[in-house]
Amino acid sequence: MAVTVVTRRQARPGQEEALVALLRGLISARPRQGAGPAPTRLFQAARDPAVVLTVSTWDSCEAYWETARLHDTSTVDALCAVPPQRGFYRPLDFDGDVYQPVAAVSSIVVECRPEARQRVLDHLLRESKRFVTSQPGCVLRGLYADEDDPCRLLVLSGWDSLTTWRRFVSDMVDTPRAALWARGARVEPFVEGPTLAELDPALLPP
Repeated sequence: MAVTVVTRRQARPGQEEALVALLRGLISARPRQGAGPAPTRLFQAARDPAVVLTVSTWDSCEAYWETARLHDTSTVDALCAVPPQRGFYRPLDFDGDVYQPVAAVSSIVVECRPEARQRVLDHLLRESKRFVTSQPGCVLRGLYADEDDPCRLLVLSGWDSLTTWRRFVSDMVDTPRAALWARGARVEPFVEGPTLAELDPALLPP
C-alpha cells in the first residue's frame, strides 16, 4: 500500500539559502518517464524560511528506507538545527491531477480524540473538501492519516499561483479551520509556502 512521507528540516540560523541550494543541487532535473511515481515536492515555509518540507509518495515504507540507505545526507544534516522530522502517512483521499504543477502549498495537521475521528473525517471528506477545492486556483487537495496515529490527519492543498495561494491563506483559511474546531479537532498550521522544486522521488535525499 502506498505511503506518503513528509520530511521537515530546519536550517541553522543563516544557513537557510545554503540548505535549499544543497537540497536542490543534490538532484538532477530529468523528466519522468511515462506514468511513474508522483513527483516529490519541496516547499519552503513563508513565515519561517528556515523550514523546508519534502513530500513524496512511495510504494511502501520499505521502498522508502531502501532508497534512503543509498543517500549520504550528512552534508544536508550539518546545515540543520535539529534532526529531520519524518511522518509516514496513508493516503485517504486525493482530488486533482497528481502531476499538476503546484506553485505553493497550504498544509495543516488535524488531531482529534478517537470518539470524534469519524465526525472530523466525514467533514474533511465532504464539506471541507468542497469548500477548499472550489476556491480559485486550488489544483489539488490530499488527505492523509498518520500510520502510527489514525487520529492525526494531514491535509495538503496545492495552488496554481502565489497570488491564489496568498488570497486563500489571508482571506479564506480561517473558515475551514473554524469548522474543524467546532467538531472537536485541534488544527495546527504545518507549512504554508512556495514550491521550490518538483522532482523524481528517487533523486531527492529522503
